[in-house]
Amino acid sequence: VDGPMELLMGEGKEVRQLIEQLGSPRGPDMAAALIRDMLPSTMSPELRREFMQRAGSTAPHVLASTLEATLDPALWAKDPIQAPTLMVNAAQPVWTKDYEARMRALIPELDYRLLPNTAHFVMLDPPDRFNGMLMEFCQRWSHLDLPGGG
Repeated sequence: VDGPMELLMGEGKEVRQLIEQLGSPRGPDMAAALIRDMLPSTMSPELRREFMQRAGSTAPHVLASTLEATLDPALWAKDPIQAPTLMVNAAQPVWTKDYEARMRALIPELDYRLLPNTAHFVMLDPPDRFNGMLMEFCQRWSHLDLPGGG
């Protein structure tokens, strides 16, 4: 999962305005500015430039439709997840104990982690810390014969 398991930002006027702005000719510049503020300070200048270039070259209709798709109520159905799941979030106020409890109720085999001193892109800040957690999780569950596994 990349992002929350619940609709956190609401469906109000502000979100609709953001969707409209992202879909305008200024959308790529807005996306680049939003992403720039989410990048970890430890990111190399080369990778930072690549992120910014990609954000700035995304078509406005793609930016807008990506955010608009998150407003689909079907996306937020409370269908239980019956597979081992690793959830890693930056330690931010939005990820409350109540949110964790709701996720644990939804996902019985949840490995829930909050990373302190981390920016939005937890897999990049720093990558070795995230990769280590991911490898540990995969090794712990490697004995399972999961659907779609190789």
